[in-house]
Order: sequence, then C-alpha cells, then structure tokens
Amino acid sequence: MGDAGNFVTLRLPVQTVAAKAPPGTVSLSQLSHKVPKEARKQFEKSLKAKKKGRVDESIACLEKALEIDPDYMEAHVNLAAALLRKGQTSEAMLHLERAIELDPASGPAFLNLAIAYLEQGRPEDAERAARQAYKLDPTNPKPRYILALALKELKQEDEALRLLSTVEDEIPRARVSAARILAERGQNADAADELRQYLVTVQNEQERARVERWLARLTATSTVERPE
Repeated sequence: MGDAGNFVTLRLPVQTVAAKAPPGTVSLSQLSHKVPKEARKQFEKSLKAKKKGRVDESIACLEKALEIDPDYMEAHVNLAAALLRKGQTSEAMLHLERAIELDPASGPAFLNLAIAYLEQGRPEDAERAARQAYKLDPTNPKPRYILALALKELKQEDEALRLLSTVEDEIPRARVSAARILAERGQNADAADELRQYLVTVQNEQERARVERWLARLTATSTVERPE
C-alpha cells in the first residue's frame, strides 16, 4: 500500500468491540444470539490480556471462546483484529467474513476487513468495505481514514484529501498521508505545513527525526521528495 514503509508505515486503527456494546448499538442478530457464560468469560479475559499487552494470551482466550461458541460474532472480530496486528491477514479475513455473516451490521467487522484488503493490496475491495463501515458508523473517524487510504491508492486524491482533513484531529497520522499526496502533486509548501502540524503530536524521537528530515527536503527543494 502507498503509505507502507519505514516511518510512514501506518499504525492502522484496527478496531475491536467492547464486551458490552453501548445502548442502542446492538443489532437484532446480536440480541437473538445468547453467548454462553464460559465463552463470555474467555472474551472478557482476552480484553484484560490485550490491555496488558499480552497479545498471544488474548488470542488464546478468544480462540477458546470460539471453541465454546463458534457463532460469537464479537469474538470473531476481536480475534481478527489481533491477527491483523500480528500480520496474519489471511487468517484474520476468515474471521471477519464469518463475523459479517453473523451480523451484516457490524461496523468494526467491515472496518477491519477494509484494513485487511489494504494490507493485501486490494484497494477496490478496501474502498467498498470502508464505505460500508462508514455508512454503519458515520461518526467514527477510522472508516473515513481507511477509506481515504483506499482512495489514495485508486488515485482518487481529491476525495482522499477531503476525508483526511476531517480526521486529522482524531488521527494525527492522517496528516502524513495528506502530505504524501500533496508532495506527489508538487505542492511541497502545503505538504510541509501538514508535516509541521503532525510534528506537534509526535512523541517518538526516532519518528520525529525522520519526519524532520523529510520536512527539510520538502522546504529545500521544489522536487517531489519521498520519505526514506
């Protein structure tokens, strides 16, 4: 994908679902499915393990939950999210496809599916999945961000820039993607401005140094530069 590589490798906003969805967001299919107590227990254990950074333990708990209840939609989504973080995209997609079969109104499932498609270099499929995630959850900035990345790959840059501008406060790295598009267009001053605003949010010193080097090149030359 276009934003993959070195400091602009995207920390894609893989989305998990909470153990209990907020009021008013539970679909009919979820309401009609009763999760066994032991499966719910494993699911909640997975959330605690994830919070502590124990990814493998979280995955193991979710796998146990699905052994108990193969139709546990939220467990499929969360397991897929964990697998995506580990780079196991194909395996993650199987769980996302199953989650969508179980609940066609699952915004997180469509969002993570869009991310998986991007990882596989399938921007057309990513666009469709991201648009569906956006439709299901229009106030969430993450579907708009992923949709913008897909559109960038499809050379629909005007819409991509518009969407990126709507999520820059919630997802600061959207400015990096906007800067890349602008630099590729030769709009180096505008690209540099995006990077300056992004730098305000950067905590990692190594990333900061790389962004600053790219910014220096953008401001020093009119030639389109790409980050190292």
